[in-house]
Amino acid sequence: MNHFLSMTSSPRISVIIAVFNGAKHLSAQMDALLAQRCDFPWEAIYVDNGSTDTSRELISARISEDNLSHVHLIDGSQERGQVYARNHGGRLARTSLLAYTDQDDLPAPDWVTEMVKALQNSDAIAGGIIYTPHGYALVNNQDTGQEPPRSLKCWNGFDYALGTNFGVHRHVLEALGGWQELGVHAGEDVDLCIRLKLAGYKISYAPMVRVTWRSRIEIGDIFRQGVTYGRSDVLLYLKFRKHGVQRRSLRSMLRVIKQTLQPLGGLFQTPRSYWGVIKLGVLTGRLLQCLRSRTLYI
Repeated sequence: MNHFLSMTSSPRISVIIAVFNGAKHLSAQMDALLAQRCDFPWEAIYVDNGSTDTSRELISARISEDNLSHVHLIDGSQERGQVYARNHGGRLARTSLLAYTDQDDLPAPDWVTEMVKALQNSDAIAGGIIYTPHGYALVNNQDTGQEPPRSLKCWNGFDYALGTNFGVHRHVLEALGGWQELGVHAGEDVDLCIRLKLAGYKISYAPMVRVTWRSRIEIGDIFRQGVTYGRSDVLLYLKFRKHGVQRRSLRSMLRVIKQTLQPLGGLFQTPRSYWGVIKLGVLTGRLLQCLRSRTLYI
């Protein structure tokens, strides 16, 4: 694997990508990331978390063929999980600014430049996400032409960024103890942003820092993703209820269940209706984790 190669000047920002069996997505992701338009040096760190497909070979070949001295492939297989890979990449980064995106998503051509600008005025940045509807395959990996949401996402009163489009000052991340595991492969971005706010740091929304989020295509994948999200909701509640996170009333919980189950008949008719599949997955995940944790949070 390639470690840090020489550069003519020091990079201003480090982009960290956790990789695990992402070969089917990495070519398009690297195309997007390497098409950045910026007038300063930066580095990209791909952290392989023990892939068993051809992810390592694909990244290594691209670095070698294109002579990419600012792109590095490192071994992050010592512990399994995206959280470990992100923390490991951050520890090896050479800059004071860290940006994170995922192996299957597509940064806009000015993503790095806009992220550096945005971080000049905030401790952390939530970038704008251009969503691809579930069940919708991008044509030639181009975005849908949609605009990012106008405001930050919110979980129980806490603003948060998605981990696929997040920037932070290194000293802030270190002060918070880095990314932390919840026990499922989701929710670590919400967890980090809650800890940011509780520690008094500022997270700002920068919609011009854009990444296109590629949706799941298969029904089973969409449902399983929803289950993981639902489980993380319950675990986040348990972790932060002492900080004022409250659960819904029983009446509100029953309303959520009813609203989720009502449209089941039309779930699979159109890609747009696949959102119903993920909502059903979220509800299922919450119920499963409630049973495991002996709590009630719907």
